Amino acid sequence: MIFDREGRDTLEEALVLGDEVIIGQTVREKLDFLPDHPRGRLIADPVHLDQPETQVNSMAKRRRHATTKRKAKKKPSRPEFQVFVSHATADKWIATTFCEKIEATGASTFRDDRDIDGGDDIPETIRSQIKQSRELVVLLTPESVDRQWVLLEVGAAWGWRKDYRIVPVLCHVTVDAIPDIIKGKKAFSINEFDQYLKELQKRVKK
Repeated sequence: MIFDREGRDTLEEALVLGDEVIIGQTVREKLDFLPDHPRGRLIADPVHLDQPETQVNSMAKRRRHATTKRKAKKKPSRPEFQVFVSHATADKWIATTFCEKIEATGASTFRDDRDIDGGDDIPETIRSQIKQSRELVVLLTPESVDRQWVLLEVGAAWGWRKDYRIVPVLCHVTVDAIPDIIKGKKAFSINEFDQYLKELQKRVKK
């Protein structure tokens, strides 16, 4: 629909209901109308009567731009707190349970058997996810203590940052099974995993 007012015109969409035409804010701004709500009509903006059409339209564009900018401005989200869960394939059921409990604290998890797709570069993905994660939980069991991938994941985390939090969880093994490079790290037995979760939840909320 074409709207014209004293040399100012615009082509915009409008909703026609019988003998009523409902226009949007864009039309009002381009033609410089103000709503007169008590009388149910539109009136010319007395502030801009002496200003040329181009200036009024420019002001309308600035108002729309400012409105759009305010809507687009969002509060930045906090980085996700991710925990890398290292385990042997044979211990998948325990690792899955660990992930469920960790995610209940508000953290996210990475597990290689679940999160690496076919065709992905395994070593590169693991390195990338270790860097992205805030800490690593390594499940040490009779099945995992000698597994190359578990040792590589622990080594990658330790080498990435010396203060990287690496949490050994012992299941049917003693502290002697902890890899030498992280023997100084506090470990939990699997029966103490809830204590780790309480500590993790405090870190996630910071």
